[in-house]
Amino acid sequence: MLIQALRVGSIGCGYVLFAGSYSAFLACSLDAVNMGGLPLLAVMGILTAPMVFLYAYFLRFLRHIVTPVVGGTVIMLVAMGLIPIGLDLWMGADSSLPSFGSGASYLTGTVTIVALMVLMITGNRVIRLWTPIIGMGVGYLTAWSFGLLELTHFHSAPLFGMPQGHWSGIAVDLDIKHLPLAAAFLMVALVSAIEGTGNIMLVQKVSERDFHKVRYDRVQGGLFCDGLVKLLAGVAGTTPNATYCDNIPLIEMTGVSSRRIGICGAAILLCAAFIPKIGGLILDMPPPVVGGVLVVIAAMLFYAGISLVQSSGMTFQKGLIMGFSLCAGLVADSGQFFPDLMPVYMKPLLENGVAVGGFSAFFLNTLIHVMPKPRRVLFRPGGYGGPDRTDESAGGKR
Repeated sequence: MLIQALRVGSIGCGYVLFAGSYSAFLACSLDAVNMGGLPLLAVMGILTAPMVFLYAYFLRFLRHIVTPVVGGTVIMLVAMGLIPIGLDLWMGADSSLPSFGSGASYLTGTVTIVALMVLMITGNRVIRLWTPIIGMGVGYLTAWSFGLLELTHFHSAPLFGMPQGHWSGIAVDLDIKHLPLAAAFLMVALVSAIEGTGNIMLVQKVSERDFHKVRYDRVQGGLFCDGLVKLLAGVAGTTPNATYCDNIPLIEMTGVSSRRIGICGAAILLCAAFIPKIGGLILDMPPPVVGGVLVVIAAMLFYAGISLVQSSGMTFQKGLIMGFSLCAGLVADSGQFFPDLMPVYMKPLLENGVAVGGFSAFFLNTLIHVMPKPRRVLFRPGGYGGPDRTDESAGGKR
């Protein structure tokens, strides 16, 4: 986040953009741990960085394909993926608990959503600045009144402490049997790069006062930073990271997009690593409160995605790309499309709505770009002994 905000040289987008673990890497990360432990996971994470670097480098040649239409569609696919997660958390997250699906959980999530929406619609600039904190605070109080708030992690965590951990090393004994695993990691890395493109386009749109068009140099810089983060995560022995779009609606909600906020946010996260009480309070956030916040974020992401698509002008072809890709993402997320015919090793990708929908948008936009464009041939009045007309065989119209 710090590098993204600072934009060191050509690395970083210069906007407030968070990064963290990416769910699409979960399945292949588990396979890597089962095959060779954390050292194999580390080397697979390192291998994802070149894929992102290559994608970012050649983005200047793909700018007519990776357009705001693709980026906005990917953002809407992310929003669709957040809604089921938000609803599950709203109901209580754990079906074995008595509070799951109870009236208390329903009211807690509802109050959180209503508080956030009312503050965003009616609040002035100062109130909107504190809308996320106030909304979650109202959710915490509502959960406490219904007995849903348990501060287990907060009470058990010390006020100050040092992060604990050890370095597991990097595997060097790779052979042919690791190729399918490496291919899965590279595919997911490409998906995360396409999603990151949409995230950076969107944060650019909401952060600039007079936004006219996407600046691809900033997108490329953000992707270079994303590749660097993946490389560092691999060296550290953890799962590959990716850019987040969850904080982007908060930029619109609060109206704050200064790079200083990104620097301060990075400093706060660094300090929080040494204050376990803060992490404990966040871990104790009641699931219905998290679910309510995610529903509001998903709603704002839909609006942001549509705005990004419309920023380049809406046409029939762009609408078709957006509609088909969203449908493809919904089908993939359902997991019910010929499940017996899908290879098991491809299910993490084929059942990922962002991956399937994003690739669909990318493919359709590429197809439209390479198709021959209709040409118009104008004949002068009376020229060549014929009337004024256009050559319909060349694609012209009367």
